[in-house]
Amino acid sequence: MKKFQILFLILSFSSLTLQGQERKSALNHEIYASIGFAADESFFPECEPVFSGLNTSLQFKNQKYTNSLSLGYMINLSKSLGIGLSYSASEMESDLWLNAAANKTASVDAKYNIFMLNARYKWFVRGNFTLYSRVGLGSIKMNVSNPIMEDLSSFAAITDWEDKSGFAWQAVPVGLQYVLFNHLGIFAEGGIGVESCCSIGVKLLF
Repeated sequence: MKKFQILFLILSFSSLTLQGQERKSALNHEIYASIGFAADESFFPECEPVFSGLNTSLQFKNQKYTNSLSLGYMINLSKSLGIGLSYSASEMESDLWLNAAANKTASVDAKYNIFMLNARYKWFVRGNFTLYSRVGLGSIKMNVSNPIMEDLSSFAAITDWEDKSGFAWQAVPVGLQYVLFNHLGIFAEGGIGVESCCSIGVKLLF
């Protein structure tokens, strides 16, 4: 989180520096950072351990997902259409029960890395205010850290964890952008997918 706060400050400082320069051409490029809330967890890959024995059942309980953090780049191909790339990261913490154990067997921490190609269409522009829609397609990769074992009798049953990957998508019917200065803007998005159901962020235009 501190890294993204530092990035926000860098983007803000860069904007204040750039706005003092004469604007010789259109602002066709954007770099942005955002934080997303309430991603749809049903689209995330599930943890799958590798067992050393047979007849082993597994239950995940008390799953907690962190807010997603995103970085992206967008280039405007025309006044309305833009394309770009984005990277998002989030984490999941879960309690693990093995073979219907009476007590929690382990605690698991999974990290999700999401890479997507995005397309955006601006359908209303008035001064510094813009309404747009965006769709993103790509891949999601899940990496699971070694579990913190609490029931040592089950330790031998889990030998490894399979890193999973899958298809990732994000649909944003409505996004709002407002340019504060010549080169600094803020935005908010509402949608569905692996990134978030709603997000807020800041962007540098150049």
